[in-house]
Amino acid sequence: EFRGDQTIKQELKPQQALTYSLHRKRDHPQFLSTNRHIMQGYQDLTDVTWNAESSTYSGTAKVIAGEPFIITLAPNGFTTKVATASQGTAELAKQNDLTRLTLTSNTSAEVKWTITWSK
Repeated sequence: EFRGDQTIKQELKPQQALTYSLHRKRDHPQFLSTNRHIMQGYQDLTDVTWNAESSTYSGTAKVIAGEPFIITLAPNGFTTKVATASQGTAELAKQNDLTRLTLTSNTSAEVKWTITWSK
């Protein structure tokens, strides 16, 4: 987490590129980025929604056959319970203070995913 007056600095090797995806912190789990595109999810994720009543976070991902699609999320004080996908598999993993949802499918498709959280 960074305050609005802080800066980010990173040394890069020749020919190296790095993309940061910055988001205002929410009071619920939130999407941060994907492993797919330099736009960090803006081209490959749609309908991303938090439902406070059911404590679910869901969306649709453009998954390529046989390639893991990784969505990185900030839990923001919540704990994952279960993840589901409309096809293929949905696996959850913790990485430091973040949560990663990995979607895989044998066919290229728009996969609807849902994560149920608890406070």
